[in-house]
Amino acid sequence: MIFGRLKLATQLILLVITTSLLTMLLLGALWFAETLRIVEIEIEERSVTLLQAAAELLAAPMAYGDHASVGRLLDTLVRENALEAVYVVNSSGLVVAHHTSTAFDSHSHDDSLDEETGFALQALRDGRPVVRTHGSHLDIVVPIVLDDQPLGVIGGETSFADALGDMLAAAPRLGLAALLIALAAVGIAVALGRSIAAPLRQLAAAAVAIGEGRLEAPPIIRRGGEIGTLGAAFARMVADLRAARAEVAEQQRTLEARVAERTTELERTLAELRATAAERERLIDTVRELSSPVIPVMEGILAMPLIGVIDSQRAANLTAALLHGVQQHRARAVLLDVTGVPIVDTQVARVLLQAAEAVKLLGAQAVLVGLRPELAQTIVSLGVDLSAIVTRADLQSGVEYARQLRRR
Repeated sequence: MIFGRLKLATQLILLVITTSLLTMLLLGALWFAETLRIVEIEIEERSVTLLQAAAELLAAPMAYGDHASVGRLLDTLVRENALEAVYVVNSSGLVVAHHTSTAFDSHSHDDSLDEETGFALQALRDGRPVVRTHGSHLDIVVPIVLDDQPLGVIGGETSFADALGDMLAAAPRLGLAALLIALAAVGIAVALGRSIAAPLRQLAAAAVAIGEGRLEAPPIIRRGGEIGTLGAAFARMVADLRAARAEVAEQQRTLEARVAERTTELERTLAELRATAAERERLIDTVRELSSPVIPVMEGILAMPLIGVIDSQRAANLTAALLHGVQQHRARAVLLDVTGVPIVDTQVARVLLQAAEAVKLLGAQAVLVGLRPELAQTIVSLGVDLSAIVTRADLQSGVEYARQLRRR
């Protein structure tokens, strides 16, 4: 926001001016509305009292049909500026007399007499004064009663436009007072802005120096309140930073020495780990070879006992070792013993089939032995076709089959 980019003193001035103007506008509006309401109430009460007194005076002339006296009384009410327009309506709804002041639009009043007559008869029916407001005018109707007998009503119209004009005439004086108050507020805001901004500028310069690594002593702000507290906290922060910098430097020197020692140890340990890793690789290779051993049973017959789970890596080693053994011993038959295999799934069956096909290409016959009943049931349920491999119940039966195969 643009306001946030301004200087603190400017922000205070704008804030004070805006607050002062809004406050004065609000107070002026409230004063105008409340004064207008009070004036309206005063005019209404005065007019109702005046018409009630006139109704008491008109009771006898209305009872005797003395319309001339009624007219003179109405003329007196208008001439004395008590009301701007006044009229009398009898109980039958007929206008007995009406008078208006010279400043009042009599033609407009004559045109609205029919409407006012209906309004007047409402007051006659209610038996009490009735008041209505339209614009800056008040219409008031009071029943004329003699010995509890309604004879008609007297109605009058008055305006509070003059009071409204007086209040508007006072507006320039109020505006001048508001301007003076705003100027005083601006002066106070400028003084406050300078008083607050000066120590803040000093602290800002000290913060820049700290950011550049220069831990200079911050300015001493001898003030109370929040700014004084901020200055004291800033001084404590600089002192803490100095102590922390010295401690960090000492720790850095100690750390460098430890790092040098640790580096030597790590290099020695790394060399040992490399030797250990090489030895581990050799052991792994040996274990892999032993996990799929090719054992000569008799001339031309090899046996490969399989133990444990056969994964992809072991499957590749198994096939390679088997083919190497067939070539080396010129075998005619290879017995694949799966007695030690815990489970035969699709992957294991595929490995066995591939091994049998590879052996067949070298002129040998693969014989699968050692299938347990649960393994056979699993193979059938999986739908694996092992018809390409000769199967025998155990190793002995496999050896007998291989001997017969060798004699052919």
